[in-house]
Amino acid sequence: MTDAVVKRIVSEKDATGDLPLAKGVIVLNDGGDKGEEEEITVSVKSEIILAAGALQSPQILELSGIGGKGLLETHGNEVLVDNPGVGERLQDRAIVSQGFEVGAGVPSETCCGTPQPDDRGPAPDSAAMVMTPSAPQDFATILTCLNHPDSRGSAHIVSPDIRVKPRLDPKYMSHPLDLEIMARHVQFVEKIIVTEPLRC
Repeated sequence: MTDAVVKRIVSEKDATGDLPLAKGVIVLNDGGDKGEEEEITVSVKSEIILAAGALQSPQILELSGIGGKGLLETHGNEVLVDNPGVGERLQDRAIVSQGFEVGAGVPSETCCGTPQPDDRGPAPDSAAMVMTPSAPQDFATILTCLNHPDSRGSAHIVSPDIRVKPRLDPKYMSHPLDLEIMARHVQFVEKIIVTEPLRC
């Protein structure tokens, strides 16, 4: 099934009445040629694999009644499993972009490998638009990325509507060690850029 969005997981209590068992999913289909959105229930015989990424997975769980009780009740969702850990401990990489003007005659490129036009027109639609300087000179940009941060954020629903994106709070640099490591790397980049052959 294409052009469909999972609205929630359909569950029912197990024989003990304690735990919900996933029995299917409700999806919103764009209706194809009809052009009318339709809600379809897809039943399963064995299991459901939830693999919607770090943001949409907790969103689907919370809309399905699995998450922190207070949050679910705030948005009018039935609480099937009170698990406040859903959507918590989100780990995301922080990036610092440092731009340095290079000497005359040294060409520069975007991080996507696309040479900047001679007339310095609009930059391509890419991460380069926010990571490279916008001044008309030639620049070298060095990115410092903290791949394994200790800071932990969260992603939670803000509406019972699956179409409304969840609230993301990455809490970058909330752990003091992340800030210390990133600061030292930024200082090291300042040292690299004045060292041959990279001296700008």
